[in-house]
Amino acid sequence: MAYSSKYYDPQKAHEYYMKHRNLKGRRTLNEKGKAAKATVKAAMDTEKKATIQKLKDAVDSKVTEVKGKIQALKDARKQELAGFKSESESLTKESKALTEESKRISAMPKGPAKEQAKAELKKKREALSGKRSDLQSRRDAAKQKYAKVQETVKGARQAIAELKKQFTSARKDITAQYKASYESEVEKIKADSSMTKVAGSSGKKKKSKK
Repeated sequence: MAYSSKYYDPQKAHEYYMKHRNLKGRRTLNEKGKAAKATVKAAMDTEKKATIQKLKDAVDSKVTEVKGKIQALKDARKQELAGFKSESESLTKESKALTEESKRISAMPKGPAKEQAKAELKKKREALSGKRSDLQSRRDAAKQKYAKVQETVKGARQAIAELKKQFTSARKDITAQYKASYESEVEKIKADSSMTKVAGSSGKKKKSKK
């Protein structure tokens, strides 16, 4: 039965044969068989490379997606901390302003105006205390939330490591599968009598001695 395979291109095999037909050597395959073997290998190598690249692109896309989520979590935390810092600095300025106001009130003469000013200062300090308590509560809540975020980030990094591990394993499997398929194709070529020759024969008839 003549050799046939999706990897075998008769035209390319013929071109290979015409290019290498003058090569000599003790080979099982004849020039036609070697041409078939070469074209099959080239086709399978191309297909294997495309298969691995497609898998790599899928893994890279997923890794990029996961890394993007990790970065988004980090950016959100950074922005949150910056907000807390800005708010804390604002409260510190407000506290200093109240201290200066207290000094001015202390220097005022006794009387209804001073008592009114002291009452207003007290309200401002209470309001400031409330703001500080609120800020601290939000900081504590954010800290607890961030602890969970860190676990999420840790899980995401583990997922990335697992994806890379799976790709490495899959690449090895694909390589092994193509190697086995190639060897099988070569055996089919060897089984085709039109593509083989007797080992050691040159294809030329020896001249008889007279």
